[in-house]
Amino acid sequence: MVDVHTLKILSQPLRSAVSCVDGLLTSPDLTVIEALEKAQCHLDTALSVMADIRSEAPAEQASLHFAAATCAAIAKALLDSVVEAVEFPARGEDHA
Repeated sequence: MVDVHTLKILSQPLRSAVSCVDGLLTSPDLTVIEALEKAQCHLDTALSVMADIRSEAPAEQASLHFAAATCAAIAKALLDSVVEAVEFPARGEDHA
């Protein structure tokens, strides 16, 4: 079985409808765990920024902000769960 603590991720381009990320890549030097932890931080930042934007946005845009924030929050919760399961595998056995 592969040890996710030493397995390195592959370089991948960022795919987004936002052109400002064109040409950016993930770092191939990160372990899977490091990549997951960095993704957690990026999603925390995105959720914080979305909360600021939502507080200043017109009411008619509320559903758009809700959809984006919900997707990001779900992704963050999934990442948190994966990182915890990998870092503390004995806890995961309780749920098996």
